Amino acid sequence: RELALTQGKRGMGAFVYYFSHIPPGQEATGATHVSELAYMFNQHGQNPRWTAADRSLSATMAQYWVNFAARSNPNGQALPQWPAYRTHDAGNVMVFGDSASAETQQIPSEPALEFFGKAWQQQVVGALKQAQ
Repeated sequence: RELALTQGKRGMGAFVYYFSHIPPGQEATGATHVSELAYMFNQHGQNPRWTAADRSLSATMAQYWVNFAARSNPNGQALPQWPAYRTHDAGNVMVFGDSASAETQQIPSEPALEFFGKAWQQQVVGALKQAQ
């Protein structure tokens, strides 16, 4: 989010998403890192258990990615508006759950973001100390 915020403030158009949809067959593990890839690349043939909701979410995500590749902006006709990331306020992140919509509350939660922010700061400070 910090990198996206910096890019957004520079007018470079940053778009942040949070994937929370649990693909069929991953109920025990949930929406894990990279489980959105099959959706964003519309690879519904790789999981025969995909439902109509999975295929719909995938078509939406794939269109966002095509739009972004073509115009540096994911938005387009018949798609829910994906806000550009300009502040850390709620409402600036697209959530890909059972459907696509802008967040209505901050996701992840404020304590989780605070934890990751502190961890990131420790990594930066550690890297700077090692570089000296």
